[in-house]
Amino acid sequence: MTEAIATTRISETVAAKLDLAKVAAYPIPEESRALILAYADRITSDPACDWSAVQSETGYSSSVMSRVFRGEYHGNIANVVTALRRWQDRRQNAVAGASYVPNAITQRVHRTIAFAAANATMALVVGPSRIGKTTAAAAYAAANGGRGAAALVTCPPDGGTRELLRRVMAAFNLRAGGYSVAAALAALHRYLSPARLLLLDEAQRLVPSDRRSFPRLLKLVRDLHDTTRVPVVLIATTRLEDQLFQSAYVHEQLIGRILAPLRISGELTPADWQPIARQLVPDIGPAALEALGGPMHMKICVNIHRFNLSL
Repeated sequence: MTEAIATTRISETVAAKLDLAKVAAYPIPEESRALILAYADRITSDPACDWSAVQSETGYSSSVMSRVFRGEYHGNIANVVTALRRWQDRRQNAVAGASYVPNAITQRVHRTIAFAAANATMALVVGPSRIGKTTAAAAYAAANGGRGAAALVTCPPDGGTRELLRRVMAAFNLRAGGYSVAAALAALHRYLSPARLLLLDEAQRLVPSDRRSFPRLLKLVRDLHDTTRVPVVLIATTRLEDQLFQSAYVHEQLIGRILAPLRISGELTPADWQPIARQLVPDIGPAALEALGGPMHMKICVNIHRFNLSL
């Protein structure tokens, strides 16, 4: 019970103290600010995170990181960014070294992506954090991304048009002089086609946090699809649909393009977690697998996720 209270406290505290305007004022490059916001997003979306984990990952105390999120850190912010970049590198290396385990969830994600690719349409994959959506999409992109055919792009946490386009360009190994918005769009319009595939992870970030703000990134994605007919798959937490309904803007034009919505529940079935258990313990027997069932299997799978042995 104590752990649940502590978990709630850190996510709510960071969400309440995050000041985008002040973070944007730090004298650091745009990608460095994006890294701070990405780390804040990781804390607020990971139910297993607490302040001791933050200190272990960054080397900075909770009071320092709280000031960083409030935009009130007066020390060397570049050193904080360096620490976050090291954390990011360690995490990416761990993911790269982890084994991919196909299961019922990954198969459903792959079928949804394949439908979008075959029909040059838009698709939607929605589910709780850390359920395996990103890993499944990354595996699909790796298996079908020859010669720049597919790209998995993580939407930026700060919601900037320029940064989103920069990431899409980089994922397809494209270049445009100066990376201006106009140059990037022109290059993408020339390159994208029904033969390509664009997977947008963390797509809930495309919807502005202020329900009254114009959803320019969603319009950008929709226009890219309409102009080039490139298949687009939005991969998001359950917040995306809530944000769409709460927005002051009407999104029928976007929703009407999504022909293959996939909603994954947070409940893992034996078909989802047993392949992971067999990989970790190759000689595990039927009785031991059965003993892992029930309420305990969720805790086991969460621990597996934390070590990046994800679904």
